[in-house]
Formats: sequence, C-alpha cells, structure tokens
Amino acid sequence: MKTPTRKHPLFFAMTLLTLLTVTSLACSLSGIGIHGTTPEVDITITQEELNSRSEHGPLNAEFHLSGPCRALLDEVTKVELHDGFVRFIGTKHLGDGTTADGTLDLRLGAENDVLQMEIIAVDIPNFDLTDPCIAEFNEEAEQEMSRLVSDPEAQVLFKVVLVEECILKMKIQDNIDVETK
Repeated sequence: MKTPTRKHPLFFAMTLLTLLTVTSLACSLSGIGIHGTTPEVDITITQEELNSRSEHGPLNAEFHLSGPCRALLDEVTKVELHDGFVRFIGTKHLGDGTTADGTLDLRLGAENDVLQMEIIAVDIPNFDLTDPCIAEFNEEAEQEMSRLVSDPEAQVLFKVVLVEECILKMKIQDNIDVETK
C-alpha cells in the first residue's frame, strides 16, 4: 500500500532558505559556540533569481497539497513577484490527458516574528478559492510557520517579509544554540 506523501515545495523553499542561513552562520564560525540571539540577516531575492533554471530552483517544483487534495500546479513554469504577493504560473494535467495553464497567488508577510503565507487567488481548472484544500493549505501553513519560531535549537524569527514588484525582501533573525568544532 502506498502511503501519501506531503509535497509542499513552497514550505521546502522557505525552509531551505532558512536552513541555509542558519548553516552559513554556524559554519562560518568554526570552533566557536553560538548561543542566544544572532544578528538580523537581510535577504533580497529578485524575480530573475527565482526564475533561473537551476537544478534546485523553484521552476523544478510542483505545487501540491497533501492528503486527499490534488495537485494544484503540476509544473511551475514561472514565478512573478508583485506588490504583496507571489504569483506561481504553471500547468495542470487534466483527467482527459490534456494540460491547462493556471496561476496561484500567495500572500507573504511577517507578523509577530512569524512568516505569514496564504493562498489569496487561484485560477486553475477544477479549483477555486472556496475549495476545502485551499483552506487546509492556509491553515497548515500557519501551523508550520509557527513551529519555526518555537524551535528551541534554531528559532527563526521573520522580522520583515516584503514582496514588491520583481523583488522579495526578508529580514530574519536566527536564534541558534549549537556548538561548532
């Protein structure tokens, strides 16, 4: 029996970005114990960087919801940054063997040191904003992002998350408690 897998590339991308920041800070200070609050890190990502065709870039991702929910976008072909939201553009495979174009808009922000994300618009065949799967995604996103703030060994605080035309700006603070050698 095949067990369902959770495929949340957006969670993966944001978590990967956070882990890279934490790892960079930890690895650059070999032989030093890191405890308590570290400086805030400013991160700027351009729309061009998001759309670069690297092996691990977002354009090699799918946008799926877990459990009984279906794939929203089977292939992400482009990411656009607009004032207040990120638009994922891609294709969805339909039951009759054809593919259809679709978009998904995701609001990003920071509130009380927690990354906030919410699907705010969907233009994908067989989906609309009232679909229970969209509500499930938004609820799960809130829970997952809250966990990042509460991790006692690598707490990640999102001080600022700002999406503007063609640019994503973040200011994060990593509170890490590790010993490096």
